Amino acid sequence: MGPDIHVSSLAHSYPQGGQPTRQDARQRARTQRVRSLLLAIQSGPVDAARLAFTALTLHDGELNHHPVIARIGTALQSSLLHEAWRIAQE
Repeated sequence: MGPDIHVSSLAHSYPQGGQPTRQDARQRARTQRVRSLLLAIQSGPVDAARLAFTALTLHDGELNHHPVIARIGTALQSSLLHEAWRIAQE
């Protein structure tokens, strides 16, 4: 099973005198892309959701193996926006 994906709006605390690490930046970018995908799925159209999905998976290769992301991608490929939203809410 792949890693869990959680989107959080909590403030970040940075080690080493308040400087964000590369991992912090990567996590913020992942969070932003996941939020963009969820917003695109929720608001449509399906082409925008597909574009957000592509951006997420191209920039974060680890998510290509995440089962929920894969199911969302399959639903979007079939133009089933409502199904992609249902999967995202699970």
